[in-house]
Amino acid sequence: MQTVQLKIVYDGSSYCGWQRQSKQPSIQEEIEKVLTKLLGEKITIDASGRTDAGVHALEQSVTFATNLRLPIEQLKRVINRRLPKEIYVLDASIVNNDFHARYSAIAKAYEYRIYTEVDRNPFLDKYSYHYPKKMNIDAIKRGLEYFLGKHDFKTYMASGSNKKDTVRTIYALKLYEEANAFRIVIVGDGFLYNMVRIIIGTLLQIGEEIITPEMVSEIIKSGDRSRARLTAPASGLYLKKVFYSETEREEFIAKM
Repeated sequence: MQTVQLKIVYDGSSYCGWQRQSKQPSIQEEIEKVLTKLLGEKITIDASGRTDAGVHALEQSVTFATNLRLPIEQLKRVINRRLPKEIYVLDASIVNNDFHARYSAIAKAYEYRIYTEVDRNPFLDKYSYHYPKKMNIDAIKRGLEYFLGKHDFKTYMASGSNKKDTVRTIYALKLYEEANAFRIVIVGDGFLYNMVRIIIGTLLQIGEEIITPEMVSEIIKSGDRSRARLTAPASGLYLKKVFYSETEREEFIAKM
């Protein structure tokens, strides 16, 4: 048996999310169907993590075990010929058998995209959050600093989650401003359910001057989910990259 790693980009707007569901199309199911038919054996893939309905990936990482009979150099091409147009394999490689897409990961980067034009743009709505408010960008940038470091992010976990260990480390946060739009990239050692989207919600409230940047520390320390009320929608969220070494992570951060 060999272990294969795939790096995948996908548009999640037409899917119920990453995880296989019984009655709705999922990214995992579509990839497994293609691999099972192509390789002539039952294939189950493991991802670096699940993405919710409507969330996209610029580089998801998956692994699976197989008795590979096809040259690895051809695998990417033949998979992509069979996948739905919303899913594309960027790279296919053979890795050590003890490598696992989820358990070997040490950090992830997410990106969130927002456009602030007064008029809604139907062509952007699946891929960005329409937030037509006047934003204090400098205040948002100051707010980013308060999320950096190691904190108990219980406040920034979706209600109903039962995760006991809620301590996470945020290594980097950066805002990129564009014409009538901006995007935020966040790198951390792990993220709680809806954590990135709730952080974005708080930053938007800072941008509207509903709260001050300095209040972020107090909100985090409170552990009170109601203090971080706004959860940004899934459509603007992208899994940007998965890291498997500190060197890889630090090189990415240095280029932010």
